Amino acid sequence: MAIDTSAASTIMLKKKPNSPLIVDPDSKFIDSIWNDRMTGLIPPVVSMTGMEALKILAQFKQPFSGVFINPLLTDQNPIAIVKASHHYHAGVPIYFLNDAGYDGLSNGELEKIGIQKKVQKPITYEEMIKLVTPAVMIFDPKAAIQAVEKDQEPVDTEVVAEDSQFFSVRSENFFSGKTIFFDVYIKMASGKYLKLLKAGDAFSIERITSYVKKGVTHFYLKKTTQEHYLNYCDKLVGAIVQSAKISTEIKVAQTFHHGEETLSFLKNAGVNKSSIDYAQGFITNLGHLVLQTEFTNNQVIGKFIKDMGSYEHGVGTAMIACLVSHYLGFSNEKAVHVIGIASLLHDIGLLNHSDAIRIEDEAQMNPQEKLIYYNHPITGAKIVSECAHIDPVVAQIIQQHHERVNRTGFPKKLGRGVILQMAEVVGMSDELFKLIHRAKSNPALNPLAEMENSVDYLFSKPIGAAFRAVFLGKKE
Repeated sequence: MAIDTSAASTIMLKKKPNSPLIVDPDSKFIDSIWNDRMTGLIPPVVSMTGMEALKILAQFKQPFSGVFINPLLTDQNPIAIVKASHHYHAGVPIYFLNDAGYDGLSNGELEKIGIQKKVQKPITYEEMIKLVTPAVMIFDPKAAIQAVEKDQEPVDTEVVAEDSQFFSVRSENFFSGKTIFFDVYIKMASGKYLKLLKAGDAFSIERITSYVKKGVTHFYLKKTTQEHYLNYCDKLVGAIVQSAKISTEIKVAQTFHHGEETLSFLKNAGVNKSSIDYAQGFITNLGHLVLQTEFTNNQVIGKFIKDMGSYEHGVGTAMIACLVSHYLGFSNEKAVHVIGIASLLHDIGLLNHSDAIRIEDEAQMNPQEKLIYYNHPITGAKIVSECAHIDPVVAQIIQQHHERVNRTGFPKKLGRGVILQMAEVVGMSDELFKLIHRAKSNPALNPLAEMENSVDYLFSKPIGAAFRAVFLGKKE
């Protein structure tokens, strides 16, 4: 059925539908979008690069009606865009925008990462709008609510749980009337939630409108459910990174959308939103820096990038280090770059060694492995010092990141007044990341409490003060 735009414009005087986000490098297709008559009524948000799309998703305050992604993006892994859409705009329907003749991921894989379906080109903007814009705004309403039993918790059940187990999502994100890939709740009171919708169902437009009229601005989703999608996206990204058919440059871009474990912890720990935004921006800028400097041409560094466990560790450490260094006043461009690259590559000296060495568990190491482990900062410093594109200070930081002011560190057992402060920043961030990671398998472990107990005798006073200010809200 054709869309009656004259009727649509009348309705849109009452409430203008949200814009869709279209991520596609195809300039001819984007031109056709802008030439479509519907752009005058519902202007799209368009990105021709994955990197720009990630920034839009992170920074755009208004909800999108839908997200359309061309899976043949070359500067970013499209799964990273899917992941960011779930993270920043949970509940908004996502579509893969396939070029003619391209099939891509199976329907089963698409469902697992919360994609509505594949949309095949050629397609008009008007047809795309018809997919995502609320029916009552554009054409006659059609009920399309599917019932899928996925858990034992029925709809209209009151759930008693810690508020920290849920996160809020703008109610407008569900205006599309499309299938929801999460169970949806409304908050009744602190610690009390009512299940409104189960995964696989959809809000009718009338129902969602009635909640909004009653003043409901947000719905709630379980954090564990969102993590399921983020983790599955990570696994797909990891599989792609291991592929020998994909260039190192693309792999670098993909891995910079890791750090979810650290990011999730920081949010749950109560780190303020401005700091979270700063950390995410820092990681994005670090990704730009890596792509621009060409040091991934170094054979060892290129191999390190393929090692997802070590690289995830590097990204998480960099995220923590940026917050600590920012508090300490490291704001000039060179210092920021040096700390970022050093954080990312601080454990490159562990590459090609046994699992006991790589996970830094001395209890599992034999004497020879311990010797290798205690010397890995020197090995790592040597590797990066041979790369002409890396600042020499990065090698110094890597060599000192395990040194401690009480002389219990290694490899040189340096003491107070000798260790670079930037090396202490990376060292403390490395320690905190490892505690965060351990807490994933040991819920009784409190990473911040553990770090607070040791930070003052392992690190200098400014590092301890920065840790307490950033993560505990205790300014000295």
